[in-house]
Amino acid sequence: ATITLVYLTARRAFPARPWVALGAAAIAAFNPQFIFAHALVSNDPLLIALTSGLLFVCVALVAPRQHERRERPHDAGWWVGISLGLLLGLMLITKQSALLFAPLPCIAIAVSRGMSRRHKLVSLLLTPAVALLISGWWFIRNARLYGDPLGLAVFREAFATGAFDPATWTSWRAGLWNLLRSSWGMFGWLTLPLPDGAYRAFATMLALALIGLVASISRGWWAEQGRLAIVLGSAIALAGAWTVAFAFTAGAVAWQGRFLFPAITAFAIALALGLGAALPAHSALTTLAGLLFVLAI
Repeated sequence: ATITLVYLTARRAFPARPWVALGAAAIAAFNPQFIFAHALVSNDPLLIALTSGLLFVCVALVAPRQHERRERPHDAGWWVGISLGLLLGLMLITKQSALLFAPLPCIAIAVSRGMSRRHKLVSLLLTPAVALLISGWWFIRNARLYGDPLGLAVFREAFATGAFDPATWTSWRAGLWNLLRSSWGMFGWLTLPLPDGAYRAFATMLALALIGLVASISRGWWAEQGRLAIVLGSAIALAGAWTVAFAFTAGAVAWQGRFLFPAITAFAIALALGLGAALPAHSALTTLAGLLFVLAI
Protein backbone atom coordinates (compact mmCIF):
# COMPACT_ATOMS: atom_id res chain seq x y z
CA ALA A 1 0.00 0.00 0.00
CA THR A 2 2.79 2.42 0.91
CA ILE A 3 4.77 1.86 -2.29
CA THR A 4 1.61 2.35 -4.34
CA LEU A 5 0.84 5.59 -2.50
CA VAL A 6 4.41 6.83 -2.98
CA TYR A 7 4.03 6.28 -6.73
CA LEU A 8 0.56 7.86 -6.94
CA THR A 9 1.57 10.88 -4.87
CA ALA A 10 4.66 11.54 -6.97
CA ARG A 11 2.63 11.06 -10.16
CA ARG A 12 0.07 13.59 -8.91
CA ALA A 13 2.77 16.04 -7.88
CA PHE A 14 4.78 15.87 -11.14
CA PRO A 15 2.49 14.53 -13.89
CA ALA A 16 4.80 15.82 -16.64
CA ARG A 17 7.77 13.85 -15.21
CA PRO A 18 6.63 10.23 -14.79
CA TRP A 19 10.20 9.14 -14.02
CA VAL A 20 9.93 10.93 -10.66
CA ALA A 21 7.12 8.58 -9.62
CA LEU A 22 9.01 5.48 -10.75
CA GLY A 23 12.21 6.66 -9.10
CA ALA A 24 10.51 7.55 -5.81
CA ALA A 25 8.71 4.19 -5.67
CA ALA A 26 11.96 2.32 -6.38
CA ILE A 27 13.91 4.27 -3.75
CA ALA A 28 11.33 3.35 -1.12
CA ALA A 29 10.76 -0.24 -2.26
CA PHE A 30 14.44 -1.24 -2.44
CA ASN A 31 15.67 0.56 0.68
CA PRO A 32 17.06 -2.35 2.78
CA GLN A 33 16.00 -0.75 6.06
CA PHE A 34 12.51 -0.08 4.73
CA ILE A 35 12.19 -3.75 3.75
CA PHE A 36 13.47 -4.83 7.16
CA ALA A 37 11.01 -2.56 8.97
CA HIS A 38 8.14 -4.15 7.03
CA ALA A 39 9.33 -7.68 7.82
CA LEU A 40 8.67 -7.11 11.52
CA VAL A 41 5.49 -7.56 13.54
CA SER A 42 5.19 -3.88 14.43
CA ASN A 43 2.91 -0.87 14.34
CA ASP A 44 5.40 0.99 12.13
CA PRO A 45 4.23 -0.41 8.74
CA LEU A 46 0.61 0.50 9.46
CA LEU A 47 1.57 4.00 10.56
CA ILE A 48 3.72 4.46 7.45
CA ALA A 49 0.87 3.34 5.17
CA LEU A 50 -1.71 5.57 6.86
CA THR A 51 0.62 8.56 6.80
CA SER A 52 1.35 7.95 3.13
CA GLY A 53 -2.41 8.11 2.55
CA LEU A 54 -2.63 11.35 4.51
CA LEU A 55 0.18 12.88 2.46
CA PHE A 56 -1.49 11.77 -0.78
CA VAL A 57 -4.67 13.65 0.19
CA CYS A 58 -2.63 16.70 1.20
CA VAL A 59 -0.76 16.70 -2.13
CA ALA A 60 -4.06 16.28 -4.00
CA LEU A 61 -5.31 19.45 -2.30
CA VAL A 62 -2.40 21.55 -3.54
CA ALA A 63 -1.83 19.82 -6.89
CA PRO A 64 -5.31 18.99 -8.21
CA ARG A 65 -5.86 17.55 -11.67
CA GLN A 66 -6.52 20.05 -14.41
CA HIS A 67 -10.27 19.41 -14.63
CA GLU A 68 -10.60 19.79 -10.84
CA ARG A 69 -9.33 23.34 -10.88
CA ARG A 70 -12.41 24.75 -12.58
CA GLU A 71 -15.00 23.94 -9.99
CA ARG A 72 -15.12 22.30 -6.59
CA PRO A 73 -18.22 20.45 -5.37
CA HIS A 74 -20.22 22.34 -2.75
CA ASP A 75 -19.44 19.78 -0.06
CA ALA A 76 -15.67 19.69 -0.69
CA GLY A 77 -14.93 21.07 2.76
CA TRP A 78 -16.86 18.25 4.42
CA TRP A 79 -15.21 15.47 2.46
CA VAL A 80 -11.72 16.89 2.90
CA GLY A 81 -12.18 17.33 6.64
CA ILE A 82 -13.65 13.85 7.13
CA SER A 83 -10.96 12.15 5.00
CA LEU A 84 -8.05 13.89 6.70
CA GLY A 85 -9.59 13.49 10.16
CA LEU A 86 -10.22 9.78 9.61
CA LEU A 87 -6.64 9.14 8.50
CA LEU A 88 -5.15 11.26 11.29
CA GLY A 89 -7.33 9.58 13.91
CA LEU A 90 -6.32 6.10 12.74
CA MET A 91 -2.68 7.20 12.79
CA LEU A 92 -2.97 8.45 16.36
CA ILE A 93 -4.32 5.15 17.69
CA THR A 94 -1.69 3.25 15.72
CA LYS A 95 1.30 5.03 17.24
CA GLN A 96 1.79 8.18 19.26
CA SER A 97 4.53 9.47 16.98
CA ALA A 98 1.69 10.25 14.56
CA LEU A 99 1.34 13.44 16.60
CA LEU A 100 4.21 14.80 14.50
CA PHE A 101 1.91 14.98 11.47
CA ALA A 102 -1.02 16.65 13.22
CA PRO A 103 -0.16 20.10 11.74
CA LEU A 104 0.22 18.75 8.17
CA PRO A 105 -3.50 18.59 7.23
CA CYS A 106 -3.99 22.14 8.50
CA ILE A 107 -1.04 23.35 6.42
CA ALA A 108 -2.36 21.61 3.30
CA ILE A 109 -5.87 22.99 3.78
CA ALA A 110 -4.57 26.51 4.37
CA VAL A 111 -2.56 26.56 1.11
CA SER A 112 -4.92 24.39 -0.97
CA ARG A 113 -6.11 25.38 -4.44
CA GLY A 114 -9.69 25.89 -5.46
CA MET A 115 -11.32 25.85 -2.00
CA SER A 116 -13.32 28.80 -0.73
CA ARG A 117 -12.61 30.26 2.69
CA ARG A 118 -15.80 28.69 4.00
CA HIS A 119 -14.78 25.25 2.77
CA LYS A 120 -11.32 25.69 4.26
CA LEU A 121 -12.84 26.67 7.61
CA VAL A 122 -15.14 23.64 7.57
CA SER A 123 -12.18 21.37 6.79
CA LEU A 124 -10.01 22.94 9.49
CA LEU A 125 -12.74 22.35 12.08
CA LEU A 126 -13.72 18.87 10.94
CA THR A 127 -10.21 17.40 10.68
CA PRO A 128 -9.28 17.62 14.40
CA ALA A 129 -12.86 16.87 15.46
CA VAL A 130 -12.97 13.57 13.55
CA ALA A 131 -9.42 12.69 14.62
CA LEU A 132 -10.29 13.25 18.31
CA LEU A 133 -13.53 11.31 17.93
CA ILE A 134 -11.51 8.30 16.77
CA SER A 135 -8.45 8.58 19.02
CA GLY A 136 -9.37 10.82 21.96
CA TRP A 137 -10.36 7.91 24.21
CA TRP A 138 -6.82 6.54 23.98
CA PHE A 139 -5.25 9.70 25.41
CA ILE A 140 -7.88 9.89 28.15
CA ARG A 141 -7.06 6.29 29.06
CA ASN A 142 -3.34 7.09 29.21
CA ALA A 143 -3.98 10.10 31.45
CA ARG A 144 -6.02 8.01 33.87
CA LEU A 145 -3.69 5.00 33.83
CA TYR A 146 -0.24 6.64 33.67
CA GLY A 147 -0.85 10.19 34.85
CA ASP A 148 -0.22 11.88 31.49
CA PRO A 149 -1.84 11.54 28.05
CA LEU A 150 1.32 10.19 26.37
CA GLY A 151 2.58 7.89 29.11
CA LEU A 152 6.09 9.30 28.69
CA ALA A 153 7.28 8.50 32.22
CA VAL A 154 6.53 4.80 31.76
CA PHE A 155 8.18 4.86 28.34
CA ARG A 156 11.37 6.40 29.72
CA GLU A 157 11.59 3.71 32.39
CA ALA A 158 11.27 0.93 29.83
CA PHE A 159 13.13 2.18 26.75
CA ALA A 160 15.23 5.29 27.32
CA THR A 161 18.90 4.41 26.81
CA GLY A 162 21.98 6.59 26.61
CA ALA A 163 21.97 10.28 27.37
CA PHE A 164 21.79 12.87 24.62
CA ASP A 165 23.57 16.13 25.39
CA PRO A 166 22.39 18.79 22.92
CA ALA A 167 25.17 21.13 24.03
CA THR A 168 27.95 18.98 22.54
CA TRP A 169 28.79 18.45 18.88
CA THR A 170 29.86 14.87 19.69
CA SER A 171 26.29 13.94 20.66
CA TRP A 172 24.86 15.50 17.49
CA ARG A 173 27.45 13.83 15.26
CA ALA A 174 26.87 10.41 16.83
CA GLY A 175 23.10 10.85 16.65
CA LEU A 176 23.03 11.98 13.02
CA TRP A 177 25.45 9.23 11.97
CA ASN A 178 23.24 6.65 13.66
CA LEU A 179 20.19 8.21 11.98
CA LEU A 180 21.85 7.89 8.56
CA ARG A 181 22.85 4.27 9.14
CA SER A 182 19.47 3.21 10.53
CA SER A 183 17.69 4.86 7.59
CA TRP A 184 19.36 2.57 5.06
CA GLY A 185 20.66 -0.58 6.74
CA MET A 186 21.04 -1.11 10.50
CA PHE A 187 19.37 -4.38 11.36
CA GLY A 188 18.42 -6.22 14.52
CA TRP A 189 17.88 -3.76 17.35
CA LEU A 190 20.52 -1.46 15.80
CA THR A 191 23.07 -4.25 16.26
CA LEU A 192 23.81 -5.49 12.72
CA PRO A 193 25.31 -2.70 10.59
CA LEU A 194 26.44 -2.68 6.99
CA PRO A 195 30.10 -1.86 6.26
CA ASP A 196 30.88 1.83 6.82
CA GLY A 197 31.61 2.23 3.12
CA ALA A 198 27.96 1.61 2.32
CA TYR A 199 26.90 4.47 4.59
CA ARG A 200 29.43 6.81 3.00
CA ALA A 201 27.94 5.92 -0.38
CA PHE A 202 24.46 6.74 0.93
CA ALA A 203 25.74 10.04 2.35
CA THR A 204 27.25 10.89 -1.05
CA MET A 205 23.94 10.08 -2.73
CA LEU A 206 22.08 12.37 -0.31
CA ALA A 207 24.55 15.20 -0.93
CA LEU A 208 24.17 14.74 -4.68
CA ALA A 209 20.38 14.79 -4.37
CA LEU A 210 20.55 18.01 -2.34
CA ILE A 211 22.65 19.64 -5.04
CA GLY A 212 20.15 18.41 -7.62
CA LEU A 213 17.22 19.88 -5.70
CA VAL A 214 18.87 23.28 -5.80
CA ALA A 215 19.50 22.81 -9.53
CA SER A 216 15.85 21.83 -10.09
CA ILE A 217 14.78 25.20 -8.71
CA SER A 218 17.02 27.06 -11.14
CA ARG A 219 15.66 24.96 -14.00
CA GLY A 220 12.11 25.98 -13.18
CA TRP A 221 10.90 22.50 -12.22
CA TRP A 222 9.13 24.02 -9.21
CA ALA A 223 7.45 26.78 -11.18
CA GLU A 224 3.94 27.30 -9.79
CA GLN A 225 4.66 24.47 -7.33
CA GLY A 226 5.15 26.59 -4.23
CA ARG A 227 2.20 25.02 -2.44
CA LEU A 228 3.49 21.53 -3.19
CA ALA A 229 6.93 22.46 -1.89
CA ILE A 230 5.34 23.70 1.34
CA VAL A 231 3.46 20.42 1.90
CA LEU A 232 6.38 18.11 1.06
CA GLY A 233 8.85 20.29 2.95
CA SER A 234 6.56 20.39 5.98
CA ALA A 235 6.31 16.60 6.05
CA ILE A 236 10.11 16.28 6.02
CA ALA A 237 10.56 19.05 8.59
CA LEU A 238 7.94 17.60 10.95
CA ALA A 239 9.51 14.13 10.80
CA GLY A 240 12.94 15.60 11.52
CA ALA A 241 11.63 17.80 14.33
CA TRP A 242 9.91 14.83 15.98
CA THR A 243 13.12 12.78 15.86
CA VAL A 244 15.13 15.55 17.49
CA ALA A 245 12.43 16.21 20.09
CA PHE A 246 12.25 12.49 20.83
CA ALA A 247 16.03 12.45 21.38
CA PHE A 248 15.59 15.13 24.04
CA THR A 249 12.93 12.94 25.69
CA ALA A 250 14.22 9.39 25.30
CA GLY A 251 17.95 9.84 24.70
CA ALA A 252 20.19 8.21 22.11
CA VAL A 253 17.64 5.48 21.30
CA ALA A 254 15.61 8.09 19.41
CA TRP A 255 18.10 8.41 16.53
CA GLN A 256 16.45 5.77 14.34
CA GLY A 257 15.55 6.03 10.68
CA ARG A 258 12.20 4.32 11.20
CA PHE A 259 10.96 7.53 12.82
CA LEU A 260 11.49 9.25 9.45
CA PHE A 261 9.71 6.56 7.41
CA PRO A 262 6.20 7.98 7.93
CA ALA A 263 7.45 10.78 5.64
CA ILE A 264 8.93 8.27 3.16
CA THR A 265 6.79 9.69 0.34
CA ALA A 266 8.22 13.19 0.71
CA PHE A 267 11.78 11.92 1.17
CA ALA A 268 11.57 9.58 -1.83
CA ILE A 269 10.14 12.28 -4.11
CA ALA A 270 12.85 14.72 -3.03
CA LEU A 271 15.60 12.13 -3.62
CA ALA A 272 14.26 11.10 -7.02
CA LEU A 273 13.83 14.69 -8.16
CA GLY A 274 17.23 15.76 -6.85
CA LEU A 275 19.10 12.84 -8.39
CA GLY A 276 17.24 13.31 -11.66
CA ALA A 277 18.31 16.95 -11.77
CA ALA A 278 21.93 16.28 -10.81
CA LEU A 279 22.41 13.38 -13.24
CA PRO A 280 20.73 12.14 -16.41
CA ALA A 281 17.34 11.32 -14.93
CA HIS A 282 16.61 7.88 -16.33
CA SER A 283 20.10 6.41 -16.15
CA ALA A 284 20.72 7.77 -12.65
CA LEU A 285 17.49 6.44 -11.19
CA THR A 286 17.82 3.10 -13.00
CA THR A 287 21.34 2.68 -11.68
CA LEU A 288 20.33 3.66 -8.16
CA ALA A 289 17.32 1.33 -8.14
CA GLY A 290 19.49 -1.52 -9.41
CA LEU A 291 22.16 -0.96 -6.76
CA LEU A 292 19.57 -0.77 -3.99
CA PHE A 293 17.92 -3.93 -5.30
CA VAL A 294 21.21 -5.84 -5.25
CA LEU A 295 22.06 -4.46 -1.81
CA ALA A 296 18.64 -5.47 -0.49
CA ILE A 297 19.15 -9.05 -1.71
